[in-house]
Amino acid sequence: METLNVLISYSSREESNSQGEVYLDHGIPASLFCLAQGWGQDTHQGLVHFCTDSSLFKEGLPLYFKYYITDPSEFLPLKESAEHPPLGVQKIYMENVPQYSESPREITKQLISKYRIPAIHHYPLFTRVRLSKESKDLSFREQWMLIRMKAWAILARSSVEPGVTALLRTDPETVSAMAAIVTEPKISGIVRGAAADALTALSSNGIRAPNVITACEWSLPHGRFPTTLRTLVAALRNPSQLEFVSKDIEPVIEGLLSCANSLTFSSNGPTALNNAGIFSVILPLLSFYSSKLSHLRIVAEGIQLMEGMVDYDDTTIDLFRNIGGVDELIKRLEYEIEMSVGKEGGKTEIEEENGEIHL
Repeated sequence: METLNVLISYSSREESNSQGEVYLDHGIPASLFCLAQGWGQDTHQGLVHFCTDSSLFKEGLPLYFKYYITDPSEFLPLKESAEHPPLGVQKIYMENVPQYSESPREITKQLISKYRIPAIHHYPLFTRVRLSKESKDLSFREQWMLIRMKAWAILARSSVEPGVTALLRTDPETVSAMAAIVTEPKISGIVRGAAADALTALSSNGIRAPNVITACEWSLPHGRFPTTLRTLVAALRNPSQLEFVSKDIEPVIEGLLSCANSLTFSSNGPTALNNAGIFSVILPLLSFYSSKLSHLRIVAEGIQLMEGMVDYDDTTIDLFRNIGGVDELIKRLEYEIEMSVGKEGGKTEIEEENGEIHL
């Protein structure tokens, strides 16, 4: 997980600095593709159920691993004289893997030795064995989904475009499944935020932006993402509403705003967001005063989104002015100036309580 976090930071920074693709060492994308792809012999269970339904996989996910051999020399060397297995598709299937006493690494070693699996397939096999072994544990499945979303975010920002396109072609419902994760309150905010970040990375490619807009329903006033964002912003401003939504909402809000921000750079993104009434959704953030760092990041992301929208055309500027956006911006600017002057003078007229600032 630490490695993925480093790659996330690197890919986000490099994409911002270069305004282009991030180049990764040739060995890294192969591992990321392994983490990002689906289960192979699909269980036909949605990603939301995978993360939330504790009744799933009571016997554990069966291990199904398929790989290809085109040359006899690809097999690991034989310890004794024996015939080579047939070339072509090779399949490994195991049930009740959680009942094995061996660790995932030990099981992988045994399978490699038994089937003489080439080194190129060792890591993909290990990831499947590990998931199959721990699949009864709901917390592990949620952690696995977090890993998968982070892998998608890195790949979508990298230079391996043909591979990402092929992966999406193999599983065309991936974008819709990510959107479902973001809007599911039963899933932890960290996982939902990671899914939103993956969608942000995918939407940074202009070709995929329309697919993200459609799957997330960004162009509809009551679409899944505008509605979710509106609900979570209201809950952020009024903590008493948190009992009706998940408590860890800050990563989700930041992820949704980041996704909308990325769409402002696409050809049809601003129009879609305008149709959804995005200004009325994010305008309340200007009157949300807090000293908590995560809250400040959210407000800053919201202001950046407003800037991206008003830069689009004169129509959005007029709309922003008509709903009171300019007045709210002036009030926020005055507040920030007062805060800055107060800090420099060693005093302030506001009260800080539990990390939050109240007027």
